[in-house]
Amino acid sequence: MYGRIDLFDDEPSPISKAFMSLASLLLFPISILNFVALPAGAIWLCVLGYWKLVVFAILAAFLAPKIVGLLTIPSFGLQTLAVKTIAEQRSLLRWFFCGLLFVGSYFYFAFVFGAWGLIIFAYIVWSVTTNATIPALLLAFALGIWPEQAMADPTNRSIQENLCLLCGIAEMVSLSVLLLLHVGDLRWFLTACVIPIIVFVPIQVWVTWGALNALNSAEQDGSAEANGGTILT
Repeated sequence: MYGRIDLFDDEPSPISKAFMSLASLLLFPISILNFVALPAGAIWLCVLGYWKLVVFAILAAFLAPKIVGLLTIPSFGLQTLAVKTIAEQRSLLRWFFCGLLFVGSYFYFAFVFGAWGLIIFAYIVWSVTTNATIPALLLAFALGIWPEQAMADPTNRSIQENLCLLCGIAEMVSLSVLLLLHVGDLRWFLTACVIPIIVFVPIQVWVTWGALNALNSAEQDGSAEANGGTILT
């Protein structure tokens, strides 16, 4: 992930392993769908005469990681500040402030990705007529979650990156269902993007908080062992 801050141990916990396995199981068919949906939707739209929309989609796919990456820099700044807050002293007030910074960071991050997905989805599906709804839907779905996929580390995807991608997929699925039900009101589209954020961000905060607690416990155990060794000497 762009500017990624890794708080997790090299050897993940059993819960983390189980979640990563479940996430991989869920993300694999979506990845295949995206691999097919993007070219299929683009070719279909070209055949129907929407080649300008396809050119826009290609430019959007090229610029998306750069634009979204720049917009998410403040989120990583908040995460860095949160870690530094408890780096030296770990009082209850500092832990509370650290938690607030992580909550703000993840909500900001999620809203940036959600805004991108909503804008791209709405622009593409509202730019076509009824006969091009399906190819536009394929193209919009693929582009809506493209930044999450492009910015993630493909060789070592973290729990947070999987959660971010799952949140984006939930948003695109919700938007697609609304479109297929002929619900095109912007307020419903906004609701479809906000609800997954409300669901997934607390999970991200919980995962990060667990990692910080584990790191804190490990450091305390290490300090205790070091002090014990000194006393015995």
